[in-house]
Amino acid sequence: PPPSKSPPSSPKSFVESLISKMTIPEKIAQMLMIEVWFDDPAQRDTFNTAPVSELIQKHGIGGILGGGNSFWPMSERTLRRIAKDVQYSAMAHRNKIPIMFGIDAVHGNALIRGSAIFPHNIGLGSMVNDTDLMFRMGQVVAEQLRSTGMHLAFSPCLAVPVDMRWGRAYEGISSDEFVVSKLGRAYLEGLQTGPHRVIGCPKHLAADGG
Repeated sequence: PPPSKSPPSSPKSFVESLISKMTIPEKIAQMLMIEVWFDDPAQRDTFNTAPVSELIQKHGIGGILGGGNSFWPMSERTLRRIAKDVQYSAMAHRNKIPIMFGIDAVHGNALIRGSAIFPHNIGLGSMVNDTDLMFRMGQVVAEQLRSTGMHLAFSPCLAVPVDMRWGRAYEGISSDEFVVSKLGRAYLEGLQTGPHRVIGCPKHLAADGG
């Protein structure tokens, strides 16, 4: 069933009322972000969402992680179908809380076939002062995320690598924290601005490459 079209008169009181009716297991489930999975790589474009949908509907899971370990790459159409299935499963739970679907989109919606792919962060850092380009890149990524039913981008990566022998140094924009801050902020604002905006999730913070 679709959610109610009439917004609550007071969001704060609505949330407090909803939480007061939730059981402890339901509150725990809302804090979980589970991963969609598949058994056979050949089935990724005919992916059966039934197992994960049943979990969502039964427990009221709060989030879905589109991580890099499960079912990639896949088509935009397939991911849209998965997003729709899990959203309807969330709304079939008694609490009717929409589910949050997040995906790793550090330099483009790279896990989806046909998406625009930009240079990785180590290349983007060479722009140094072009915050406008980073902002516009964030808007492109956001639009391509929304086209597949995603709400959350696990980016920008704000690692500040200080030793290039680190295996994930390429994920860092720069070893200069000022450049990382400036370009990372521009990208984040691009993600979160405009009609196709999504929620950005800066990562991985402390000790990532330090």
